[in-house]
Amino acid sequence: MLKSLLAGGVALALWFVTSSLPAQAQTQAPTMPPQEQQAPASKQISDQELEQFASVIKQLQSIQETGEVEMLEAVQRSGLSPERYLEILRGQSNTETQPTSEVTDEEQQNFEQARNRLIEIQQMMQSKMQQAVEAEGLNVERFEEILVAIQQNPTLQQRVEQLLQG
Repeated sequence: MLKSLLAGGVALALWFVTSSLPAQAQTQAPTMPPQEQQAPASKQISDQELEQFASVIKQLQSIQETGEVEMLEAVQRSGLSPERYLEILRGQSNTETQPTSEVTDEEQQNFEQARNRLIEIQQMMQSKMQQAVEAEGLNVERFEEILVAIQQNPTLQQRVEQLLQG
């Protein structure tokens, strides 16, 4: 269970970090190979930073869980089932995948309403996540450095798992 908690937290943290970076920064290639770039960062992570990181992960998971419930409720309030919403979304995202039944004007309107609300919820979640990182005394850039180092270093992974248990 702890491993899935850490994996989920890391996935959430990755989503947070990548969604908070400007699009241009996401596409730029690193100036040095990842191994060279990350090795020094893992040596410089203090116990305090690991504790801060673990605390942030717990908070991010809570924010994500709350946000997922809010998103589900927003879709349901729009008059669409979550399945139908996803079907319409897939049809719009992929021209080869069409909804099993024609999308009515009312469904399209409900879909747009739900999608707009989901965007608002995601923006609120992102803001809360950034606040959680900063409230623990880290900035997003440092959080990302620690995350990458943990992913590449089994010893750091174990230490974070222990912190998440406690």
